[in-house]
Amino acid sequence: MMENVYTQLLSLVLPKEVSEFFDLVKVDVEAGPEGVAHFYLEEKALAPDDRTDLVPNGFYAESQITHFPICNHKTILRV
Repeated sequence: MMENVYTQLLSLVLPKEVSEFFDLVKVDVEAGPEGVAHFYLEEKALAPDDRTDLVPNGFYAESQITHFPICNHKTILRV
């Protein structure tokens, strides 16, 4: 149930392409006055525009995006 709430939150603050090509796999919320939320995303095995000429070339290192979308609450995405 809680994951659904976080999925809805991400759909409000991030571009729709994020939810099309990534799944939310984990959420960690730090305790304390700042309450930083860490959202972990995993890329779906989908090719854009139904392309068939793309070939997977391995895994990339984890990326981190620090974003401040709502009332100065820190949001950290790990992809």
